[in-house]
Amino acid sequence: MDTGPADSGPVDAGGTDNGPADAGGADNGPRGRALAWAAHLRGVRSSLREDLGAGTTDLGAVLGRRGDPAVGAVHLLWVLESLPGARKVPTRRALAAMGIGERTPLAGLSDAEVAAVLERFGPRGAGSAP
Repeated sequence: MDTGPADSGPVDAGGTDNGPADAGGADNGPRGRALAWAAHLRGVRSSLREDLGAGTTDLGAVLGRRGDPAVGAVHLLWVLESLPGARKVPTRRALAAMGIGERTPLAGLSDAEVAAVLERFGPRGAGSAP
């Protein structure tokens, strides 16, 4: 019985292998750019979390950088929960009471919302939420 040639994985019309060896995004096409952007965002988020947790930056400084596309893409809840002493349930309740969604990106905050967040979670951090 003839089984045909050995199949080493899918091959697209261009003849390139789409298997695991090509998953690194080494090309400069849209997929490669998307992978590079995602890696950059992960690095920014990791740095923000480390700096907030260590106290080397504060909430006001992070909110002040919301115009940066990488920082602006980070969700407010994630930032607040990165503060020292942050507790998830009180932080989420405080956001709900302020009328701000949990998945609101920093770039989506109005100046009034930024002022309210700073007033509520300011220097003492998210651990002070009721």
